[in-house]
Amino acid sequence: MTGSVSWIRMASAHAGMVPVVRLVSAEAVTAQIEAANASGIAVAFRVDPEDQLQVGLAGRGLSALRQPGSAFLILDAGAVRNRVSSASAATESALRSLRNASGESFQHVRKALVSGSFPSSSLRDLPRLLPMEERLSMNASQAHGQVEYGDHASLPKRSARSGSNGWFPHVDLTLDGHWRIELEERNSDRTGYGRCALATVASGEWKSRTECWGTSVVKKVADGSTTVDGVKFVVPAAWLSVRANQHISRFARDR
Repeated sequence: MTGSVSWIRMASAHAGMVPVVRLVSAEAVTAQIEAANASGIAVAFRVDPEDQLQVGLAGRGLSALRQPGSAFLILDAGAVRNRVSSASAATESALRSLRNASGESFQHVRKALVSGSFPSSSLRDLPRLLPMEERLSMNASQAHGQVEYGDHASLPKRSARSGSNGWFPHVDLTLDGHWRIELEERNSDRTGYGRCALATVASGEWKSRTECWGTSVVKKVADGSTTVDGVKFVVPAAWLSVRANQHISRFARDR
């Protein structure tokens, strides 16, 4: 509890910093909110909708805020691919519980729902045009006032065993509501990225790209470069930033 309060107090010394309340116990939440109220700092709550303890503690914290209009409530539904229905039900239940527990504060706090659906497993058996299911998970939140959209920027949760059986080279193009995935079934073939990039640039979807750093990398690799900005784009890790940059750039463009 002492550490949590120290975190709130430390954050209050830095303008613009918004600490996330640690949802570990009722006593710890009460102490953190008292510290936040005393300093006037804005706080955020990051809640797993399926974790009843976190939902209950967040409701307790929200109800005790002196200035709920400056606070943030982030519902993180996690990975929702092939589980949009259950994730949406959990989100709706959590929002209902939070509304009941926090009373008037619920109307004033800024709310966002975040989730992700880019697969963490092999892409080999998935469609080459893959829907972004995180957008579907927003539906359940709209009955509870203004809830803003958020996501994991096309980055999947990395499993502890990921990469243990090799990888297939693939280049991803972020579109409106979909990812276009160009993949070669050649295990751990470092030369495959050039061919995937070339096929991506030659595809009909390329004209719908967002002009950004990520798509410029795809074009340079398609033109024969394996190193861009000092980074070798011949292994999966380097390509994560390419997909994420496209996603964030498209989101920013649409704001």
